[in-house]
Amino acid sequence: MPPAVAKLNGIDSEVAAVVVQSDNYLYQGAIIAEYAVNGESSTVSLGNPDAPYRWVGGDVSELVNFGDGWDWNPIENTWEQGIDLEAIYPR
Repeated sequence: MPPAVAKLNGIDSEVAAVVVQSDNYLYQGAIIAEYAVNGESSTVSLGNPDAPYRWVGGDVSELVNFGDGWDWNPIENTWEQGIDLEAIYPR
């Protein structure tokens, strides 16, 4: 997915939603929001180069009923289908 920028301007801008609509793709990256409140600028990030945010694109209801799901394996540092999360995160 190429980088994208969305910019809100004006005093009436209060709420924004970020939606990535794409089916059957695995993503990793960061969502970064820069904002100013009363003239003070701040930045908040979901994910970074050392700990990227990872997600699966598509309709959740389709993904749940579409065989083995995809997830990130933190031991192998790869996406895996049908991963055994109990083996990675024992209780």
